[in-house]
Amino acid sequence: MSKKWLALALKFTVSGFLIWFLISKIDLGEAKDRLLEADPKMLAAAMAVLLIQMCVGGLRWQAVLVAINAPISILKSIQLFYIGAFFSQLLPSSVGGDAVRIYKVYREGIDLRGAVNGVLLERAVTVVALVVLVDATLPWFLPRVDDAT
Repeated sequence: MSKKWLALALKFTVSGFLIWFLISKIDLGEAKDRLLEADPKMLAAAMAVLLIQMCVGGLRWQAVLVAINAPISILKSIQLFYIGAFFSQLLPSSVGGDAVRIYKVYREGIDLRGAVNGVLLERAVTVVALVVLVDATLPWFLPRVDDAT
């Protein structure tokens, strides 16, 4: 058996085990009831927000990679960002998703230094953007908070 088939078999085995593990921990009847109670418009809106969030994150990461002279295509950056986000949810910390992004972009031909710097700088840009967002919206929210809160 070739290494390629062995790796594929291992991927299917791990994926199957993870799916079984997740499904065994979920009360499918209750999940179905809750899904039927959900407003379809709100579900569609939530899916749209998540899609937009992934696209914005991928574009932000691609801009950072271009700025450090380690460019990849826009579609590839969004795809790899989405994969990283998946692993950030799957693994115990978000660092796992970053490691996956570093590995995947390295496999795309970016040198290791560019891959690590691209992910770290994208994280820093994200934090700065969140600070700016909080700073910009704080005057709007502060009048709505009473002294006890």
